[in-house]
Amino acid sequence: MNHPIRRLALILFTVFAVLAATLTYQQVIAGPDYRDDPRNVRVALSRTGRERGPIVTADGAVVAISTPDRLDPRLFTRTYPHAALYAHIVGYNSLLFGDTGLEDEYAATLASGRNSTISGLLTVLTGGDLRAQGLRLTINHELQQAAVTALGDRRGAIVAVEPRTGAVLALVSQPSYDTNIFVDPDAEADATAIGADPLAPLVSRALDELYAPGSAFKVVTAAGVLEGGAAGPDTEYPNPQELDLPGTTATIRNADREPCGRGETVSLETAFIRSCNTTFGAIV
Repeated sequence: MNHPIRRLALILFTVFAVLAATLTYQQVIAGPDYRDDPRNVRVALSRTGRERGPIVTADGAVVAISTPDRLDPRLFTRTYPHAALYAHIVGYNSLLFGDTGLEDEYAATLASGRNSTISGLLTVLTGGDLRAQGLRLTINHELQQAAVTALGDRRGAIVAVEPRTGAVLALVSQPSYDTNIFVDPDAEADATAIGADPLAPLVSRALDELYAPGSAFKVVTAAGVLEGGAAGPDTEYPNPQELDLPGTTATIRNADREPCGRGETVSLETAFIRSCNTTFGAIV
């Protein structure tokens, strides 16, 4: 083989190698991103054609449900009857903005396999169920409503947990938002406005933020000294107006900048009731 032919063969081999590598990258590595892109029309048709199971609270309140389209019962629309009340728990299932919350975490469980191809066929052949599965929360609907009422218009969060099991009975974050807006394709401007709101209603103050433990840690400190036998409810501690922190020039004061009570000492029970910073800062 003469030199020009050998060089042409090398060029052709290089071109085919690059082409094969590019196709492999598009199919294997970048393929899932193209498949899951909300702008993918096939994905949109697949998602609207797959029913999602309902999400209900522990006491039976329906917080997410799929309803068939009036014109085409093969298509479904996701709706949230108590949208703002469960926005930071349930999240939303949206063609434009993707999935959030439990709608995202349990997407594979909630969505039916009606439009699956090979994977769906294999599931049926192995005895699997392609029907949409529901999700029951540990949240108590009445307690959730009571938490929202207690928080009112103030920014913040409330979480109620069952101590024996760790089950979350209520989880509220304010301000909240209407998740149905993110499902409506004609409300894209409203959804964008919610995302740009300086009060950050999309952020769950109960799940997504980090806060210093503050006085909540006094419960841990009190439980530690009581369970360890280092002190009892009537154990007396010094009652200074401020506490010097060893090794620093900083001091700890109580919220009212006064001693924790009128005496020179204060009991652990009284310090706990009054949430005394100087007393709990001295407990080691």
